[in-house]
Amino acid sequence: MRACLLLLVAFSFSGIAAAQTGPCTEAGVKAAKAAAAKGALPHSADQYFFSGAFDKPAIGAQDRKQAATAIATSRKNVSEVESTERIVADESGGMAYEYGTVRIAFDDVKTGQREDFTSAYLRVWKTDGGACKVAAEMAEPENTQQPAGKN
Repeated sequence: MRACLLLLVAFSFSGIAAAQTGPCTEAGVKAAKAAAAKGALPHSADQYFFSGAFDKPAIGAQDRKQAATAIATSRKNVSEVESTERIVADESGGMAYEYGTVRIAFDDVKTGQREDFTSAYLRVWKTDGGACKVAAEMAEPENTQQPAGKN
């Protein structure tokens, strides 16, 4: 009976390992994040990126780069601490999603005021050119007041 149970467990785990062969596994997402320079995750060419810091969604690598550059020049003494809550990959390892929070603190260049807040994020990763890259990303500050609705 023990032998049957051990074989069942062994085949179960081998099936799981064999199912996720693409680059966008949980381990693949973690490796891509670890290999990236600070603030420079690998993005797919057709990425969609939206953040509460932008006036409008940035679509594509060029729009994102321009928007990120504008934000970077308006901040100094930037500190970001990311806490990933979960990474989930599809069975093929072709796509994954990740969510968590980022604690962001910086000095506003214009006002000199220190900003410090936590932002919740969601990232979608996909295989692009044999590597796992961010295809979509959304972030929004937590615990902020929403504008009152119109009557």
